[in-house]
Amino acid sequence: MDDSLFESSTVKTKITNYEKDIKDTTCTYPQLDVLIKKDKYKDEIFKYIIIKTEHDTRDNQNFEKAVNTKSNVSWDSNKTQYVHYEKAIQSFNKKGNTYDNGTYVIKVLKNRIITRYK
Repeated sequence: MDDSLFESSTVKTKITNYEKDIKDTTCTYPQLDVLIKKDKYKDEIFKYIIIKTEHDTRDNQNFEKAVNTKSNVSWDSNKTQYVHYEKAIQSFNKKGNTYDNGTYVIKVLKNRIITRYK
């Protein structure tokens, strides 16, 4: 079974990972390609993707910061979690159908939402 593919009656999702080497470890940024089969769920799926993307961005950036810091900094991914869409969407700049937070770009097309690491 391919873990990079997920299909349900609502969506078909393909995940590719952008991997960034940091010292002795690797930081993984998931890139999504979501095909929406039932248009009535598009808004909720988009909200989920915004929250997840912003969380992943902060999570990875905090991890990188902890790895690159010479002191014994502890890193807690729970502190990076956004709970509400309204808070997460503020970190993105919107141009047309594209949302950009400096690290990720999310394109909203007719029946697809594509997330790419820059």
